[in-house]
Amino acid sequence: MQRIWNILIAIDQLFKVIIYGGNPDVTISHVIGVKKREERANWLERKVCCFLQLFENEHCIKSIEEDEKL
Repeated sequence: MQRIWNILIAIDQLFKVIIYGGNPDVTISHVIGVKKREERANWLERKVCCFLQLFENEHCIKSIEEDEKL
């Protein structure tokens, strides 16, 4: 099960680099969480964040790792 979770995170990080560029150790949720906190999230990013709330309340905000830079 841990292997599947690690693969899902790696895919998330890959798509984050493809879409946003930057640090490959950061997930899409982290980026959207930072943008939402700074009130810079666009329409699609806000919708993704709302969708992820179905699985975990405030997922994007909780995904922010303060020691990781975009």
